[in-house]
Amino acid sequence: MQKEMNKEIDAEKILCKVRSLLSLAGNNPERSEALSALAKAQKLMAQYNLDWEKIEDVKKPEVEVFETDSRTRMGFRYNLSTVIGDGFACKIAWRKKRKIVIFYGRMGAARSAAETYRFAVRTVERLGRKYEAKYRCRYGAANGVFTAYADGFVSGVKEHYESVCRSLAVVVPDFVIDYYEKDVSGSFAPRTSRGTDKLARVAGHTAGRAFMSGNALAD
Repeated sequence: MQKEMNKEIDAEKILCKVRSLLSLAGNNPERSEALSALAKAQKLMAQYNLDWEKIEDVKKPEVEVFETDSRTRMGFRYNLSTVIGDGFACKIAWRKKRKIVIFYGRMGAARSAAETYRFAVRTVERLGRKYEAKYRCRYGAANGVFTAYADGFVSGVKEHYESVCRSLAVVVPDFVIDYYEKDVSGSFAPRTSRGTDKLARVAGHTAGRAFMSGNALAD
């Protein structure tokens, strides 16, 4: 009897810890710290086999809709938003005229996905352009290098989320899908492109993995 009570107490402590980390991830203005908190929460959820319903502890789930300016016309943004949306169990829609991406998810998830996406775009631009400049200095030309780096970055983020989604069985909830299908009209998919430089893709892939693991990324 005492052992069972101790297990329940331990389980509640873990739930409180995960909720605290998710709250930090969703409300911390410092995105590197937010991603680190998110990575820790996801690790605990996988370790103790916790699903989102247990974490949320709500009887009537609600849909959150959060949009963010894409800031860039570069082709990698669509693939990046899709991967991040999947990782947060969100659906996405694009609005062509306003150049924005909209995330649909459970409360807290859509906002976290949108802010992670926005921070990821800035990170790709910063690190990708720096890598491109170094590449040009070393080899004399850098055609397609940024595109390859960005593509690699997205693949690194995707690899991280695929492992997390498998362990947590992350899927978009039916109530989110229903809301999304009723709300979305006129969405489009931006054109995407793929870079072919293998060195740049590998460098971008490594950066994408580090980004989603919450590790510091050097300027």
